[in-house]
Amino acid sequence: MSTFAKLAAVTLLVLFGIVGTNLFKPSTAPAAQAPQATKGSHPIFAIVDVQLFDGDKLWPKASVLVRDGLIAGVFETDRELPANAQRISGLGKMLLPGLIDSHTHNWADARRDALRFGVTTELEMLGDSALFATQRTQRESRKFTDQADLYSAGSAVTVERGHGTQFLAVPALDASANAAEVAGFVAARAAEGSDYIKLIVEDLSAYSSENRLPTLNPAQSQAAIEASHAASKLAVVHASTLESATRVLEQGADGLVHIFHDATLESKFTTLAKNRNSFVIPTLSVYRGNAQHIQQLRGYEDVEESLSTEQRSQLESKFSLLKPSTYAVAKANVTALHRAGVTLLAGTDAGNPGTAHGISLHGELQLLVEAGLSPLQALRAATSLPALRFGLRDRGRIAVGLRGDLLLINGNALQEITATRAIETVWKNGFAIDRGLSQDSSTPVPLLAAGVLAQFEQAGALPAWRISTDKMANGSSQAEYSLILDGTGGNNSEGFARIRGELRADFAYPWAGLSYSPNGFRAANASQIKRICFDARRATPSADRDFRLSILSGEPLRQIPAAIEFRLSDQWQTYCFDTQQFPDADFAHLRALMWGVGMPEGEFSFDLDSVLLE
Repeated sequence: MSTFAKLAAVTLLVLFGIVGTNLFKPSTAPAAQAPQATKGSHPIFAIVDVQLFDGDKLWPKASVLVRDGLIAGVFETDRELPANAQRISGLGKMLLPGLIDSHTHNWADARRDALRFGVTTELEMLGDSALFATQRTQRESRKFTDQADLYSAGSAVTVERGHGTQFLAVPALDASANAAEVAGFVAARAAEGSDYIKLIVEDLSAYSSENRLPTLNPAQSQAAIEASHAASKLAVVHASTLESATRVLEQGADGLVHIFHDATLESKFTTLAKNRNSFVIPTLSVYRGNAQHIQQLRGYEDVEESLSTEQRSQLESKFSLLKPSTYAVAKANVTALHRAGVTLLAGTDAGNPGTAHGISLHGELQLLVEAGLSPLQALRAATSLPALRFGLRDRGRIAVGLRGDLLLINGNALQEITATRAIETVWKNGFAIDRGLSQDSSTPVPLLAAGVLAQFEQAGALPAWRISTDKMANGSSQAEYSLILDGTGGNNSEGFARIRGELRADFAYPWAGLSYSPNGFRAANASQIKRICFDARRATPSADRDFRLSILSGEPLRQIPAAIEFRLSDQWQTYCFDTQQFPDADFAHLRALMWGVGMPEGEFSFDLDSVLLE
């Protein structure tokens, strides 16, 4: 096996860092189980005699009526309930609004996992704009769904080869873009449907004394913030350093999507954030798991049986990008912000190693309490406050006219915040959700049939294809791909993909290339596939180097990929590899294929066409 196949678990995990109900009969007797309904009809029910956290304050005893998927009444007694409402006893329980995770990244069953754990809405901080229409339709509907609703920033405001471009084939600014060009870029994001605008100000200086990424300069971030506000959009910023966080708040940014961690904050910053009414989404979960190299699965033993395979895999993984001191600094900064009265919102950065959709928000609540928030304040940070700050007017609280997105737990989360994990029932749009696992290791995964994966014949985004490099593992290799439609593809086909970049050896296991994930990084069953074939050539004749086809697979994820190295010709040739040549790959649970380069370091360019599974 090549050196590449020995790389640590961190490396390819960041590829994607880079997802039956019964009709009830009305009754006046207390019910042990929440009513469920067919997917076409809304139940009418009331949770009675329950402790209620309404998103702002505690009701020691209340009854909540839900009709047509909306909150129809909140009463101190049950005397005002209609006779045909199914009654659910809330004795010894607490009712909360559906939780809101204010920082996620989504694929595959991520939103199903989120909803199973009472997270009914997620705010995505980098995503595919092609999915905006479906996401908007779902969150505006009150029909049955088994997924959390999603709001998204879509494509972030970043520069070419900057942070964010390694995850998706997204538009990016030229590093020399002027203010007018930045404003046009932001206007395009707003026009395609971004719910808010996310800026990325990240040069890696908080992570490394040597490696650097291109990023927005001060004039560009100023122009982007002003253009966001001109489009009536919030401007939120990824900034890892105190200096850059201070600058973007001075420029008018509405909030930060991480807490910076290169230095402990100064009173100047807290005063600035308070006076500007800015908010911060700390994402302590991703810092704790990766900076301290803690397997986040520890501490979730009480809910371990409810975790999906993907959740387990994510919680058990980590990358070595963060310094050991990062979490302590981040936590201290959150404590100082809270004491200064700065608004904090609960977000996890779920989708990254060390985090998992749904369950990590419960962990984030615990970390916020450990940083100094009261349980009441932490719950507000995951309900009413994100709804208020992001303008989500129909959720985040339990009040008449708002959505019937509810979480019923056993215990009192205001006394012990971990009680939020003791979930009795989750309702989405007034429907009780089946919290069972939709897929486990014994359930067949989707079958990947033989056939053409891509011929690269048409311009436009290729949803299953994306660039992957070692940037997010503290490397600095770079790559990009483009579709060339000039009739000179393999066998004179119309188009092909050109992948080019630079491999840099300042990381232990450098990689760069183009990846294909058939099922959104969730496993697909490719066990019937016998060969992987493709046309390829070197686009730079003088560059004599190894190329690689790598296989990421397993359920749970095998953290070391299988790989084969080969040489490319200057002319188009067809290359075929038998799946038996990858003995360490689990093709019954295929996660991704990646075409990339090996050492030596330096610039590379190769062409790919007619990818075929036989």
